[in-house]
Amino acid sequence: MKKGQLLEQPFVFIFAIVVIGLIFLFGFYIVRNLVSLGDNVDLRVLVNNLESKVKECKNLDFGSVCDLSKITFSSIRVVCFIDPDSEFSISRIPSGFIKSNVNRTLSSKRYNVYFEPLPDKRLNQNYVFISDIRPNTNPLCQNVIGSRLRLFLENKGDYVEVRQ
Repeated sequence: MKKGQLLEQPFVFIFAIVVIGLIFLFGFYIVRNLVSLGDNVDLRVLVNNLESKVKECKNLDFGSVCDLSKITFSSIRVVCFIDPDSEFSISRIPSGFIKSNVNRTLSSKRYNVYFEPLPDKRLNQNYVFISDIRPNTNPLCQNVIGSRLRLFLENKGDYVEVRQ
């Protein structure tokens, strides 16, 4: 081996270590974003299922009751249904996370369902608007137990009421 080649060898090793480190960092970043994307897809599927259940119940006869326990709330800890057009006490919301979101969005009156994710989950959007739905007590908040929500929808003619 020549003298010049011997001095080049450490630079090749350092370059290889830097490239391998960058590959690991990039892989970690991609996996973390993929997990976050999965949680947000779960939320979108949940909202779609909830909207279709409300439409299904609204198309039934007046007084018909639908069960929400078949919808899976996999990454959600607390759900609150709020009627922003009527008076309610924000102190009745048990979740500080949802209280802060309600305070932030209440002036727009555009959202009526709020979610608190599980501690290890992060959602891009923690509140949505679902048309034709109102809680029987304002607000109606409930903990999700075993990925299920023990609530019922009742057709009231012009809207669907959420109740326990």
